Amino acid sequence: MFLSRLEILYGKENIEKLKKAKVLVAGLGGVGGICAEALVRSGVGHIGVIDGDKVEESNLNRQILALNSTMGLNKTKVFEKRAKDINPEIKVDTYPYFINKETFEKVPIENYDIVADCIDSLIPKLNLIIQCLENNIPVIASTGSGFKKKPEMVKSGSIWDTKNDPLAYRMRKKLRQWGYGDRDFTVVYSLEKPETKGEVIGSIMTVTATFGLLIAQKVIEKIISA
Repeated sequence: MFLSRLEILYGKENIEKLKKAKVLVAGLGGVGGICAEALVRSGVGHIGVIDGDKVEESNLNRQILALNSTMGLNKTKVFEKRAKDINPEIKVDTYPYFINKETFEKVPIENYDIVADCIDSLIPKLNLIIQCLENNIPVIASTGSGFKKKPEMVKSGSIWDTKNDPLAYRMRKKLRQWGYGDRDFTVVYSLEKPETKGEVIGSIMTVTATFGLLIAQKVIEKIISA
């Protein structure tokens, strides 16, 4: 049975909750790809995925969707095929767009029970998070996994409690400027101080995957506790 090992941990009732859950994953890179696959393998029955990017050679070191056979393909389509190869009964909604003002209307976030935000760019990320806050949709967000080497320093907590994370700092600053300084949501972040900086972000799968897996776990816990 597909979920027999999971049922031992969580029980039949909670497995049914996961099967009925609708989760939106935004971003299918090093963090989001792992997150989305973990949700598939954990029995989530309906997943929406947002990403306008295509698989590139530079993705091979850390992105689970990146294979030589998937080069040049849109990540949402690669995910859909992979997800259905794992669980043929899963429902997948694909949104092959980059999040911006024009594409927001094409993504019905109100149709989902919870959102996993794995977007890298600050403004699109915050726009999605604010939409979730405005619609009372739970959101678990990733902060910066780049320039980090130590997966053991990844943890989850309030957006207002992170340390050593430049992206989270900028998120907090914008949230206050935009009048959301009193709103809270869970983020996954690293306590590790970035060792280097640069326009091209250095990253390793052991860290990005840890981010993605922890986001997926927090989503699972939220579904089960509902």
